[in-house]
Amino acid sequence: MQRDEAIGEPNPAAVAAPPVDWGDSPLGLQPAWPPGIPAVLGTIFGAPMPVALAYGPDLRLIYNEAYGRILGAKHPAAFGRPAPEVLSENWSLPGHGDVVEQVLRTGQPFVDVDTVLPVRRGGPQAPVEHVHFSRSYTAVRDDNGTVVGVLSIVIETSEVTRALTGLADLATRLAVALSVDDVAREALRYAVEVVHADHARVLLAEGPGLRMARRAGVDIGDESIDRLPPLWSRIRADARLPSVEVVRTGQPLWLGGADIARYTGLQEEPSGARLLRCVAGVPLSTGQVSGALSLGWERDRTLGEGERAALLTVGNLIGSALARARRFDEQRGHAETLQRSMLPAELPHVAGVSIGARYIPSAPGTSAGGDFYDAFLLDDGRVFLAIGDVVGHGVLAAAVMGQVRAGLRVLALQRPDPVQVLGGLDAFVASLGLEMFATALVAVLDPVAGSVEIAAAGHPAPLVRRAHGTEFLPLVAGPPLGIAAPRSAYRTELHQDEVLVLFTDGLVEVPGQSLDIGLAELATLADSRRDISDPRRFCSLLLGELGTGSDDTAVMILTRDEGLRRTAALDVPAESSAPGTARSWLRTMLGRWGVDNDLRQRALLGVNELVTNALLHARSPAHVELDLDERRLLVLVTDRGLGSSVAVQDTDPSAVRGRGLALVEAVADAWGNERTSRGTTVWFELSLRREDPAA
Repeated sequence: MQRDEAIGEPNPAAVAAPPVDWGDSPLGLQPAWPPGIPAVLGTIFGAPMPVALAYGPDLRLIYNEAYGRILGAKHPAAFGRPAPEVLSENWSLPGHGDVVEQVLRTGQPFVDVDTVLPVRRGGPQAPVEHVHFSRSYTAVRDDNGTVVGVLSIVIETSEVTRALTGLADLATRLAVALSVDDVAREALRYAVEVVHADHARVLLAEGPGLRMARRAGVDIGDESIDRLPPLWSRIRADARLPSVEVVRTGQPLWLGGADIARYTGLQEEPSGARLLRCVAGVPLSTGQVSGALSLGWERDRTLGEGERAALLTVGNLIGSALARARRFDEQRGHAETLQRSMLPAELPHVAGVSIGARYIPSAPGTSAGGDFYDAFLLDDGRVFLAIGDVVGHGVLAAAVMGQVRAGLRVLALQRPDPVQVLGGLDAFVASLGLEMFATALVAVLDPVAGSVEIAAAGHPAPLVRRAHGTEFLPLVAGPPLGIAAPRSAYRTELHQDEVLVLFTDGLVEVPGQSLDIGLAELATLADSRRDISDPRRFCSLLLGELGTGSDDTAVMILTRDEGLRRTAALDVPAESSAPGTARSWLRTMLGRWGVDNDLRQRALLGVNELVTNALLHARSPAHVELDLDERRLLVLVTDRGLGSSVAVQDTDPSAVRGRGLALVEAVADAWGNERTSRGTTVWFELSLRREDPAA
């Protein structure tokens, strides 16, 4: 395929020459095209199925030759003309033009597996045929997320294509698949659940090698597949596999019988893959081959021309989605690394006190934001807590947030008085010279006496769940940071089993709704779930039930527990013996603490999977922590992997799925993960079912 070296994208004119000059088309010359549009055009002109793009506010049609055959005599004059004009005979009918305009306006996809459209295949005097089609309309967005057009896939439901109407659903699913993981999952789902392949794999080029995700037909009943990311394995670029050849040559493969035996790499596959009788492999292309989708059947099967054409279209759709997903992953990785570097690497461990905190961005891919939290020990044994919000999103808000948090910590270490810390921040924020608002709340806890001193600058008052009820502290917030004003501190006591909740307004703020409603919902939820006291689990509950994702959200929760509590920690090296070492230590500690056998076995299963996960995915040592009180056992496993790329497994290329997190989910009463600048912590909690678990 020819390439336009100036912009590094496929030249659609080289894929299939359009019937008009690009300069006269609604897109204009290539340098003026929005980012991402060349990949969409590559999909259109490379697809053997009818595909069209209604582009811009006028919905001007850009389509391939197969779509032109549907237009009949209107082609090629229809190219570049508004769709309402070209399709005037059915545009005003319900479920036709109104659907396209709705997708353009809302960005929501539309799928209809069976519709009847009038088609005139001959000249102007030819009769109009009413033909059954499967159709899908999906939004095309630029890199800013703005909808700039509607991609239409229209499949005439003949006997062959009727069996592959899942193609329209795939296009819809790919339109909302954000990451490479999401795209790979949808590709494998289509291969196994729609085309009924017994084995399927996605291969992606990565440096000098390849990485692969697999799925088998036996996995259809496994609910974890839709919840967990695919497990990636490394594959040598010279492996004798059909999918590897497709990546290398960029050409599809249709194999059966003796042809399959030439690919000796299949002999190293699981037993089912060695019995393949039919194999299809199509490139996943965005102008240059970036990967392959391979499907295998353990029964004799002949792929007709219609099915081959459909699979080639699938490859083009997945390739286009991968190009967009890689940009998303890269942007998310940069933002996530920035955000993680600005939050505390770990929360302090204090006897009689448990602290948990979480931050979530306003939308996927925008992990950098202005919300922050911090907690650290002071020299006198007290705990300093802080939470804040710099108005806005993105890198600028995160950069300002980082400066505010750094200034706050410096001031607190010098003189940990909440009022004076906020006063110093007023001058600091004003000196930045930025027209950005920032709010903050700071508190100092005495873990022995249970006293808490709190002051705020324009920030929501914290919530306290007490034995007799739940209340928001009557705190005078005052103006935001940067506006010098008298501030006062509020003092209260935090008793055993009471819970202190610090949060930013993203947790309770819903556009168009009074803030009082969100605050009331928070209080009601916290009061109704008194069975949950662990801060990590409480954070997950609040973030899962409240907020709309329209704003960044930070939550920090603190509890006091004066009852029996035991903790222990172990560092295990990045060696193959790490899971066994962790199991042996855990068995010894839980036996010493008198934990019953059932809970001990569940904990051993969970820690084995999480240490293995840290070894395979992060390739780093693991830090294992145990926290046992009278109600639950908390197990935390922290790796030191700082990369944000997709985890790749080296040790077992024949694995079809990673079962680790699914197993943890099955044995635990609650689980979750947290990312910091030091790595990722995955934790799980097991409830104790007897009164004195640690005699």
